[in-house]
Amino acid sequence: MRPISPVQPWTPRAWLVGTSFLAASFVLALLLAPTVVIAEEKKDDAKKGAKAEEKDDNAKDEKADAKAPPAKEPTQAARTPLLPDILKEIKPYKSLIEAARQYFDLDEEQWKGRTALVAELEQHAAEGRYFLKDMEALRWLVYQGRSFEAQLTDRKWQKAFGVTEKKGLAGTLNWIKSEDLTLNFSIPKSYPKKDKDLRNKIPRGDPYPLLISLHEKRDYNDKYPGQALLKRRYPTKAWPELYENWIVMCPIAAAGNFVDKKGGMRDKVFRNPFAEFWRHYNIDFERIVLDGSEQAFVAATSMPVYFSGVILNGKWKLDDEQALLVKNFATLPTYVVNNPALAKQLREAGHEAVTAGVGGATLKTWMAERKRVPPTKFSWTVAPDRYDQVLAYWVNLDGTNWGAPKRQLDVDVVDTATEPNTIKIKALGINSLSLFLNDDVVDLDRKVRILINGHIEHDGIIKPQDERMEKVGRDFDFLFNREPVRIRVSMFFGWLTPARVVSLTVRPPRKVEPKKDDPKKAAVVRATPEEENRADRLWEKGNKLYGVGKLKPACSALKNLLKLPLNKHTDAATALHDKIMKELGFDVPDKGPDKVDDVGKKAGKKSDEDKDK
Repeated sequence: MRPISPVQPWTPRAWLVGTSFLAASFVLALLLAPTVVIAEEKKDDAKKGAKAEEKDDNAKDEKADAKAPPAKEPTQAARTPLLPDILKEIKPYKSLIEAARQYFDLDEEQWKGRTALVAELEQHAAEGRYFLKDMEALRWLVYQGRSFEAQLTDRKWQKAFGVTEKKGLAGTLNWIKSEDLTLNFSIPKSYPKKDKDLRNKIPRGDPYPLLISLHEKRDYNDKYPGQALLKRRYPTKAWPELYENWIVMCPIAAAGNFVDKKGGMRDKVFRNPFAEFWRHYNIDFERIVLDGSEQAFVAATSMPVYFSGVILNGKWKLDDEQALLVKNFATLPTYVVNNPALAKQLREAGHEAVTAGVGGATLKTWMAERKRVPPTKFSWTVAPDRYDQVLAYWVNLDGTNWGAPKRQLDVDVVDTATEPNTIKIKALGINSLSLFLNDDVVDLDRKVRILINGHIEHDGIIKPQDERMEKVGRDFDFLFNREPVRIRVSMFFGWLTPARVVSLTVRPPRKVEPKKDDPKKAAVVRATPEEENRADRLWEKGNKLYGVGKLKPACSALKNLLKLPLNKHTDAATALHDKIMKELGFDVPDKGPDKVDDVGKKAGKKSDEDKDK
């Protein structure tokens, strides 16, 4: 199959020998860019066979249509696309869809499709329709134009990839197995039976929501663990609408072990099947719901960007380490089934959107309402030894300090009169960041300000690299086909980010200086542990010098102490400093030692000792 590699063109072997730093830096591409393992000859044979079969099917269909009336098959009338407002005035949009399909077809030369699609986008932009700016219009265009590989039930695909299949489990449930891919899955009856029906129809019906359900150890005793799981959690009689309207996928792991020794999700049994699946089916990337017990919790803390919601099953509770990671998916709606204690723990740990229930009708309603919303305010924590927690929604942690006791991120997007269109980030134990932005997060038509630890790292409009892209409003190549994320190749069309600000160095937090004209409202900055240690040394030195009558050196040491942020010696040092100044014959100013000139001096006068020097 297609194990996911850190940088798109790499092979799995290159991934295995790659450094852990590179794996962490490019986990974004690791999740989004699968590569092919099988021999290219097999792949080409499969494609040729599929095309020949499609040609034969077309000829057969034409003959059948001439002899017989149309067959009564489930229609997709209810799935006719609801065209965004930007399209309601467009009648001849067929050429736009055809250009998009040519561009996304991986069998076509990329540059040909790009030329045609950009020309169409320029024409619409000239008439005031900017598809790449309007996120709903962009998603519609992508779903109409995206390509697909053969369905997993396709015989020629199965033969090329060494896949065996079992059909008819629990109604529409299928089971496939190969060396690299084992899963149960269910496809609605209304889904197009033939690939050509999906590829050629203009317009296509709406994409289908996807439920990913992770089985437990007890389900593995069954020959088909996914079937055992779905019978238990989502029986067909009680959940007919699920199997009629949703695609359901159940990856299989030995003994239900989806988690590796370091606490992250295993690529082979979770990420790789997930990435393989979205290549074959018309799934709605804005409506993917994850379902499981503790394994689903682990996935939610490392890759919440993929999901519109998570369902937590089973009788279990959070340990201390898990509680620290809850904020990673605190903005992701979560439904807890029959475990009020767990729901309470999640809320206490900072989760903002927890629903506790018994399943059934309330869960059905909850699932129907789920649609992914990119968060504009969130926190993120990287657990010790976890190399998979470096994609915090639309912020990629390029470099983290793996030896740091804490690796944390706090992000807040604001748009006020004093902080317009601003991304504020506080980072601890992280060396560099990259931001992948779209108009759901900030207004890309305006200046974007990025503050990291109080430092302005970017302040301006994020312009396309190609001047021609300014005509269509957004950077077409960044959006679809520019490293490290090439969604045209990976087919993860849920990652629509036309603007990037990459490799921003994370500097230490900026110290906030008190406002001298308004001391009551001045920000208080406390000393760090290192500064506290220095204050201890200076306090001890000042006291010792004062005790032996060396007033000026003592005063100098105390003045250096008072230059440090607020610490445990500040008040005592201020009092002793003022006392020494008086003993030296100076008037102590009302606002403290900062108004005094260098020790031993008065304004306009010099001591005898200074004159001698």
